[in-house]
Amino acid sequence: MLLWGAVAAVVVAGGATVAAVAATGDGAVVARCGDLTIDTDGVMVHAQGLAGQVGAAFAREHAIDSYGADFWGETYDGASPLDALADAVVDQLALDCATWTLADELGAQDPAGSREILADATGSADATDYELLRSAVENLRDGMRIELLESDPPSEDELRAAFDGLDDVYKGTHVALTLWRVDAFAGTADELADLARTAISPDPDLAAMAAGVDGASPGATVTELALDSQEVSKEDLFAAHVIELAGRAEPGDVAPGMTDGEYVVVLDRAGGELLTLEQAPQMARNAYVNDLLEQRIADVAAAEPLSVERDLRPILERELTASR
Repeated sequence: MLLWGAVAAVVVAGGATVAAVAATGDGAVVARCGDLTIDTDGVMVHAQGLAGQVGAAFAREHAIDSYGADFWGETYDGASPLDALADAVVDQLALDCATWTLADELGAQDPAGSREILADATGSADATDYELLRSAVENLRDGMRIELLESDPPSEDELRAAFDGLDDVYKGTHVALTLWRVDAFAGTADELADLARTAISPDPDLAAMAAGVDGASPGATVTELALDSQEVSKEDLFAAHVIELAGRAEPGDVAPGMTDGEYVVVLDRAGGELLTLEQAPQMARNAYVNDLLEQRIADVAAAEPLSVERDLRPILERELTASR
């Protein structure tokens, strides 16, 4: 169970599959982290987990509209996606190595055996193994947070500083919104706000709002929605976007949607007030220990405990182009 939230930005597998990945490692040691040796199969666990996102980001950066089996073996404007992937793999291995090194210093337990997942990787591993590794490392970090809170408990000043450093979006109470969603509106937000004020006073009138919007922007549509922050899933990007932007809005306020010509007009808001430190001490403790752990990991990483003994590019080139 993830108790605290992410400490550092971790790249997770995602995006389109850029090319088939053939894990046929030779078993030779590529890197070392303390007593842990990482062979070609361990490298390929990371490569398979990171290939989709790194490849998609590289394609966007270099305006590559389509790519196929030759993608990893080519260069684009003098740049190579293999180099980008090799850098991403080393960066993630270095972050994990710093995490394991600090965990040993703190005496934190590794219940999911994150190092064993990497050490036991075989040529048949796929991106699922990388997801298991990421989950296991985060479980380890949960234990490290507990150890840090015991060894370095926060002072009141440190708690307040950590709480004050949180973005307001994390400090808001549960919020329920009633709103109009306006699509394909050709005017400005100010023009929409003028129409909304007429339709809201004295009582919200959806028909009047729809007629006014259509009169100003033929083809625009208005629908009424109710959103509750406790019921919004991560997959509902529009609802999450609206809750973040309009969570403390007042009736009549207009907020942009996610596409051109899309807006929301707030009709009613319940909740959404900002919590204080006294109301949310555990939030402050979580923020404090997250910041502390991130800094401690960064300090260990600066000492470069990961030793890379082989160039990753030939390994990735062989494995990622094996099925061409």
